[in-house]
Amino acid sequence: MFNITLRFFSDLFNRTETSSPNIHPIDKNYLAIGGYDLVSYFDGKPLKGDCAFMDLHLGIRYQFVSYQNLEKFRADREKYLPQCAGHCALGVVRGYKARINPQTFKIIDHKLYLFFNGVHQRKHLNALALWEQNEEDNLKVLPTKWMQLNRR
Repeated sequence: MFNITLRFFSDLFNRTETSSPNIHPIDKNYLAIGGYDLVSYFDGKPLKGDCAFMDLHLGIRYQFVSYQNLEKFRADREKYLPQCAGHCALGVVRGYKARINPQTFKIIDHKLYLFFNGVHQRKHLNALALWEQNEEDNLKVLPTKWMQLNRR
């Protein structure tokens, strides 16, 4: 059972898989979160931003649905930036920088967490649902795991 579980999560976070709607948090053109408006997550519904309302922060492009959301972001970037640089929070807990589905998220203590959600080995997998099974412990280890991943 352990080997099957280990293989399952190893395959889940394989960044070369293309059979799901998941994306890299920052694409090859340095666009963050597939162009989704980070402020819109805090309104409860992630929306695709418009390149007319863009901010460049630390070399990464962020898009917004309106000038108002762009200004909110500029006024308090740390409030809106996703945890783990936008990587799947469950993946980080398990030791991987994994892709995310921009529509699968959770706001916890005013922080944005993103998750993988899509087809994995011909079955649907929602990392948020797995995260929530052990959320308290996951939140405790996440900062340490994120620091370890960034040292590699």
